[in-house]
Amino acid sequence: MRKTTTAFVIILCLLSFSAAAYDLNNYPRPFASSGKVDNIIVVGDKAPASHVIAQTNLALALGQEADVQAFGVSKLASEVTDLEQNIISIGNPCDNAVSASLLGNPKPCDKDYAPGKASIMVNEKDGKVRLIVAGFTDKGTQAAANALKSYGNIGLKGTLYTIDVDEPTDIPSREAAQNASDAGDQQEEEQTEAPQQEEQQEQQGSAPEESGNNTETVQSFTQDKEGNVFARFFHWLTSLFG
Repeated sequence: MRKTTTAFVIILCLLSFSAAAYDLNNYPRPFASSGKVDNIIVVGDKAPASHVIAQTNLALALGQEADVQAFGVSKLASEVTDLEQNIISIGNPCDNAVSASLLGNPKPCDKDYAPGKASIMVNEKDGKVRLIVAGFTDKGTQAAANALKSYGNIGLKGTLYTIDVDEPTDIPSREAAQNASDAGDQQEEEQTEAPQQEEQQEQQGSAPEESGNNTETVQSFTQDKEGNVFARFFHWLTSLFG
C-alpha cells in the first residue's frame, strides 16, 4: 500500500512538472546552455534598424552565455517555416509575421499592445518556448529587447513581463494610422484627377464645332464642283449654235 501511494505521488509530481508553464526566471534556458544555443531570433522582413540591432545583441548575449558563437540563429520572418522550436520573436504582429502567427493573427494587428507599454510574453507549446518581445512602437520593442538582454539585472519572472516606456499614450493604432494615410492618398489622387477631367470635358465640348466646320467645308467644295460642271455644260451648249 505504501509503495502504491509513493508511486502515485511521484506520478503527480511528474505531471505537475510537465504541465508547469515556462517562467521567465529560467531565461536564458532553454535558449542557451553550456556549449549550445537552441533557438532562432526573428525580426520582420521590413523591420526597422532598431529591431535588427536588438536581434544581433540578443544573439551575441546568448552566445556568450553558452560559450559558443551563435551562428545561424538570426532569421527574417519569411525564412521561418517551422514554429515548433524555441523562438525569440522581436516586434509586434504589425511588424513581424512570426509574432502575428504566435498570437493568432490579431485584428487590428497591435490590439494586444498599448502606448507606453512593452512586454516579454511567453508562448509555450509542446515543450518549445517562444518569446514575443515587443511594444506598441519601435521604441517600446527596443525597451523590451533591452530588458531581455539585461535579464540578470532586473529579475525576469512570470509568463508576461511588462516594461514602462516613456512615450505619449495617445498614439493611434497602426491600422488607424494606415487608414488615415490611405484616405489622405485617395483625396490627393481625386484632387489631381479633377483638373484632368475638366480639361477632357472642355476638349469634348469643342469637338462638335470642329466637326461642323469640316461639314461646311465639304458642302462648300461640293457646291463649287457642281457650279463648275454646269458652267462647262452651258459653254458647250452655246458653242453648238455659235
